[in-house]
Amino acid sequence: MPGLGWDAGGEMTVARPGEGQAGSLEALDAEAADIIIHGHPATLAAKLPELLACGLDGHPWAATVLAAALHDVSRGDPRVEALLDDAGVGFETGGDRRGTGFVSFLRGNVALAAGEIHEACQYWEQARSALQGGVPTDEALVLAFGLEAYQAGRLWDAVALAEEGLALARIRGAAIQEGSASVFVAFFLVSCGDLARADTVIEVALRLLYSSLPPDEQRDVPLLEAGRGVIASLRGDPETADAAFSFALRTAERLGLVWQGAIAQCLRAEFTAGYAAQRSVADARTALATFESLGERWWRTSALRGLAAASLQMGENGAAATTLDRLLAEDLAPSERARTLLVLGNARLQSGDLVGARSALAESEDIHRDLGLRYWHAQSMVLLARAEPARSANWYRKALTLDDGDQAYRVLLAGSSQLQVNVLGDAAVAVDGVDCRFATQNAQRALFGLALAAKGCLHSEALAERLWGDVPPKRLGGRVRTLLWQVRQALTYRHAWRVTLSGGVVRLDLRGVVVDAVAALHDAQRLLDVRDPSAGHSRADAARVSETLRLPLLPAFQYEEWVQDHRSHMQRLADRLEDHYEM
Repeated sequence: MPGLGWDAGGEMTVARPGEGQAGSLEALDAEAADIIIHGHPATLAAKLPELLACGLDGHPWAATVLAAALHDVSRGDPRVEALLDDAGVGFETGGDRRGTGFVSFLRGNVALAAGEIHEACQYWEQARSALQGGVPTDEALVLAFGLEAYQAGRLWDAVALAEEGLALARIRGAAIQEGSASVFVAFFLVSCGDLARADTVIEVALRLLYSSLPPDEQRDVPLLEAGRGVIASLRGDPETADAAFSFALRTAERLGLVWQGAIAQCLRAEFTAGYAAQRSVADARTALATFESLGERWWRTSALRGLAAASLQMGENGAAATTLDRLLAEDLAPSERARTLLVLGNARLQSGDLVGARSALAESEDIHRDLGLRYWHAQSMVLLARAEPARSANWYRKALTLDDGDQAYRVLLAGSSQLQVNVLGDAAVAVDGVDCRFATQNAQRALFGLALAAKGCLHSEALAERLWGDVPPKRLGGRVRTLLWQVRQALTYRHAWRVTLSGGVVRLDLRGVVVDAVAALHDAQRLLDVRDPSAGHSRADAARVSETLRLPLLPAFQYEEWVQDHRSHMQRLADRLEDHYEM
């Protein structure tokens, strides 16, 4: 086609104004739909000044694809609306129903970028009617209505629609669209609190984009990497989170993606405020300024939450509460409102306003429960445990029922609190360095036994026999329940959730718990796996571990059979260690 093509380096070529303008625009008219369908409008970016300088009268398809390209590279540019207006008039005059559908689809995208989700959906409905089966590809329509479901609070419907869009993109073999659909799926899954699935979606999408697309077409990488950062921060892994966010921001800057870069910044502001408050303030301010310049209102909520969370970490509780109160006065999606109430509840907690905290957190808990958002529901319960100390253990137990095993739950439930169990030498149990007080010796004995048991589990009958061998079985059930209540009381509300009874099995959740004997056993096994005992400092380490294993084990209970069994095992392991290193 005259005037439009691709050079040897893969760049689009176009005749300069005055050198075959009509030919180049006719070629662009012919290619426009395919360029939009396959997700390539941004490839016109370098040529936009030349193409926009051409007279577009009589070329509505060229005007449409240029509007799409301009929206991709310069969101909020008023020329986008002008181009779509001109294209719409041209299509209506020519009776081109398909062209009218494309214009409506792009108008919906523009409205979405401004945060006008309801207006966007109205345009997409018009597009679906005009195109009768897709806008301009089937997956794009499905994803668009996923956003509508999200805004309406139907988050699991949003996940289903996004996954349908992802499947359609894969069937079509469209890597760009698959990457975009993966962003939607991951965003919705994180909002639902299904972090493991979101993590998988992100990893698969990133492998696809890195292997299938040239660097300049990896436009969804910043958002996917930012998603990795969010998940890592929730799992208590700041190093991975910072690396992912930094890579997202560098990629956005390299590709000139201002909007995607601002989203990565506002997410970093919100989810890393706990350990990088000053950086979060700067990130949130920069993102807010960018969104304001682009007319973007959708992501502004996250940026303001990030600013409030950072203010909270810096001790500015009043500033945080004011920001959040103003945000809550706006028309927020249900899940966004619930997440904002979480931060507000925390702000009121830190300022000592327990009544206000309970009010905000109770509403947040109600919304998260109704929406079925497990992780965020658990987070509201953990904060309610702080706001209602008398019911703290009950709130923690409820939160524990939502735990799907993801590392994020351990971080959430334990927080910064540390549980230490020492069974060697001077045996003791401590929460944040303060020794726990047990109501009975049996409660303390049970805790020590669970800490040493495989996976922290003992059958209730085995535990009861160990403690009350001469008590009739029919009386043991009540005794076990009382015992577990005593153990939970000793561990305080911060760790009471760790003790559970289910299916006849008593369990002590040992995630993040330091048990000195268990740590020594792991060290001993690691040293026994060293093939060359003379290498490095292994011999000195082995001597230290062997000495630890030979310390007195639970002196107060040393003559009990179960303690002697553990003691014998540790002695045998110490003997093996000394033989291995010829000590």
